[in-house]
Amino acid sequence: MVSVFQVPNFIGKVVMLLSQFLRLSGQWIVLAAFFTCFQPPTTFSEEGCPVSSTQDILQCALGQHPEVINAQAEKVRDEKLVDIAKQRPNPELEGRILKERNPGHNLSTETSLLHTLELGGKRKARTDQAKVLFEKSSIEVKRHQEEAALQTVLALYRLRQIKSELGRAKETISTFDKIISALKAHPRLTPEQEVSQSSFGLVREDYKLKKITLTQEQAELIAWLEVATGIPGQTILRHLPPAKTKWPEFSGATEPNKFSNTNLDLARSEKNLAEKNASIAKSKVWPDLKIGPSFDTESSDNGDTRWSGGIHFSVPLPILSLNGGEKAFAKADQIRAQTHLELALRKTEAERALLLKRYQAVLQALRSGQSVSHLAILHQNLENYFEKGLVPSALVIEAHNQLYDIVQMRNEQELTGVDALWRLVIIDGKIFDTKI
Repeated sequence: MVSVFQVPNFIGKVVMLLSQFLRLSGQWIVLAAFFTCFQPPTTFSEEGCPVSSTQDILQCALGQHPEVINAQAEKVRDEKLVDIAKQRPNPELEGRILKERNPGHNLSTETSLLHTLELGGKRKARTDQAKVLFEKSSIEVKRHQEEAALQTVLALYRLRQIKSELGRAKETISTFDKIISALKAHPRLTPEQEVSQSSFGLVREDYKLKKITLTQEQAELIAWLEVATGIPGQTILRHLPPAKTKWPEFSGATEPNKFSNTNLDLARSEKNLAEKNASIAKSKVWPDLKIGPSFDTESSDNGDTRWSGGIHFSVPLPILSLNGGEKAFAKADQIRAQTHLELALRKTEAERALLLKRYQAVLQALRSGQSVSHLAILHQNLENYFEKGLVPSALVIEAHNQLYDIVQMRNEQELTGVDALWRLVIIDGKIFDTKI
């Protein structure tokens, strides 16, 4: 038995043997094209992302979404900020040559090699600031992954819903086509039948427009998912999630400080950054000390040379400025960051409570309503009564419209529940542990 990965080589050998047998280049090209077209399809996307389930599509979005890739590149870039912050100033070489104009006088030189010592912990403060900036980049990657996951899950569920709505619209169009054809087959129509024929035609056109709208929405979602995951649309359509039947439970009371979503993580990171900026402002009060060896020479025309050495240092005097303006700015920024964190905690707590109420309301609505399959049976019975002439056409049209509206409303409720579910998961910081 030839495996999937051996098929291309096997086909190539078959083509070579047939070409030698036929001895005609034109026939060889036709056969080669034929076998190439019938090679087995791969289950991998172009980026090498394996897809065998709906969860695999979500995993592809977490790693292949353009915003995630860009954020990961920024994270790699910002990691170098730590190396930049750790850099020390280069030593400075200072020199001076003096020559008196009168003959017989001396030639003197002065040379110093100065090293800059950053006092007040400037280098450590810069390094701590760079680490916080790198941490923010890491949080940004997670934030984009959360957004990509939410949009991907909603798009996948909506595609499955569109599939069901398209099926309902096609079934309605087909039913009305049959009814209209049956009415046209009558040699003579009563006034009531003529009105029924016109009514069915109008409703049929309405459902054709609905079908076009759904098809356009489907194409847009597939295009978005192809960009977000790098997976072909046909592969995505083969791995759509089923109707949601199992809904997890969420606890009602959660301490705000235990929330670990990226919005709060970014607010905490801003608070840390403000603290590091304040440390930098305080460190700038201390001047930089430049110190190093110094050598002087003095030569006369008669050949005598005198050498002398010592220490050369330079330090600004913190008299006119103690960096009060920057320290005040950093202090105000600390207060702003602390206030922003407190407001973010309050907002997240209120948002979670609202999402939980919405989630529970959706679950109650979905569990209390009748299933679509049961309603479809009642709908089919009504059509049978119409074919027997027991019910008027208006009831058939109304039944189709109601069934379609119920399917749409249940889909909207399901999508609202899925949206609330994944937003709650994001707030609780469990998005990478949640399955579709």
